[in-house]
Amino acid sequence: MQEITIRLRFNQPCPGAVRTQEGKNVVHAHQRDSEGRVMFLPSWWSALVRYSAKVLNKHQSEVKKIHWDPVIDGVPRKWKRYLPVSDNKSNARARYAVHEAFLPGSVIGVNCVLPRAISTDDMWSLLDIAGSYRGISPYKPTDGGYGTFCVVSLHKRRRSLDKPEVLSEDATAEAETKD
Repeated sequence: MQEITIRLRFNQPCPGAVRTQEGKNVVHAHQRDSEGRVMFLPSWWSALVRYSAKVLNKHQSEVKKIHWDPVIDGVPRKWKRYLPVSDNKSNARARYAVHEAFLPGSVIGVNCVLPRAISTDDMWSLLDIAGSYRGISPYKPTDGGYGTFCVVSLHKRRRSLDKPEVLSEDATAEAETKD
């Protein structure tokens, strides 16, 4: 088994789904842990790689053995999702919902433990397929409407004795300009 860190870059917005109240406004935020870090449920990642394994016809039983860290590394921003206006109403006005979202170009990090049978190259292929066709988003986790992504990097995880740092907006911007 090996522990790896994966960096993903979103191609479409990845909006949150947890309704929170900010003053008079409702904001659809990302789920958080007790320390305020954004979480993507392991079941979402598992569903994505199971789909990819079927597409590749490879590692279909082994992907069930991947262990996902629910905490992701990244900083979401506010985003307005515009709702369609029905054409049959003459007085209809544009409406929107406010989300916390990872916007196109945002880079996040996710950690997981791979079983021996899955190489890092195979994992890259699995995530590449998942990101192209399904994407990941708490708003609609596996329907392909939001959160499509590409794999930026995949490497062995390095642990420090200090508390892990969240990828800051400056670090996200720096990672976006490198590629």
